[in-house]
Amino acid sequence: MELEINNKKSAAGFTLVELLVAMATFSIIIVAMSGISISVINAQRKAFVLQNTQESTRYLLESMSKEIRMSTINSSASNKTNILNITNDEGLTLNYQFDNVNKKLMRYGYAVSPSNIDLTGWFYIRKSNFPNRSLVTIIIKAESQGSRQEESAETSLQNSVSSRPF
Repeated sequence: MELEINNKKSAAGFTLVELLVAMATFSIIIVAMSGISISVINAQRKAFVLQNTQESTRYLLESMSKEIRMSTINSSASNKTNILNITNDEGLTLNYQFDNVNKKLMRYGYAVSPSNIDLTGWFYIRKSNFPNRSLVTIIIKAESQGSRQEESAETSLQNSVSSRPF
């Protein structure tokens, strides 16, 4: 009878080997899950930065396009230029200029691009005698200024605008 009680006692607990295997398995699972979590967080940050960069660049492009559409294009036809001279619907003659050295978009001498985004770009201008309209193609390359890989994003946008002066 005593023999049976001793066998039951020894079978009731975990051995040291079983505990070590369980802890090693648990540690491997925790390390893998934390690596996946860090990867997901970095991807989410990258997506937010890209979305912000695209949103800011689209806003600039749409604002420029709206003003150009309602303006007279004074610049001559050009295959590639970084300056566009227009007379807007308020009678103000101004330049849009891509300062590709400082990576800013200038309007009337003032930077209109966000401070956290580097912008480079070009204008392609095509003149038409009939019905006396110009076609301006705007190409913008935007890069966010992030110190880490997940904080930087790059996007390129292009839009063609036909002037419709009154």
